[in-house]
Amino acid sequence: FTADPNDTGCTPGPSNPCLGSTHLNPAAFDEYGWDPLMVQNADLLFPNVPNPSGTFNFGNTFHWFRSFPTNQHSEYEGMIFKGNFLANAFVREFSDRSIPAALEARDPTVHYPWNVCANGTMQSAQ
Repeated sequence: FTADPNDTGCTPGPSNPCLGSTHLNPAAFDEYGWDPLMVQNADLLFPNVPNPSGTFNFGNTFHWFRSFPTNQHSEYEGMIFKGNFLANAFVREFSDRSIPAALEARDPTVHYPWNVCANGTMQSAQ
């Protein structure tokens, strides 16, 4: 998730994801799983998608958040998963060791990286 910087009417936080003006990568959630409460709020999360249930793989679930959208703190599964890819990032950045293939294969930052913004530009869906 990343908030749309052009939406000045909403400030995202743990209890406010600014639904409808948030950039996310649906392909990553299709692969790793959608939080069940994200599925229940799909019409709010994807206001410009006519049939979110027919567009995304909502059958693949994973408990990312404590209580989406009112409490976006990580759920138990989400915290473990996040800890794994943050540990991978630490190893890549601060050592010359390689990440074991099994961990690399499940790392969303490898499969779905965000493009770095050029200096002076704001983030976008790209």
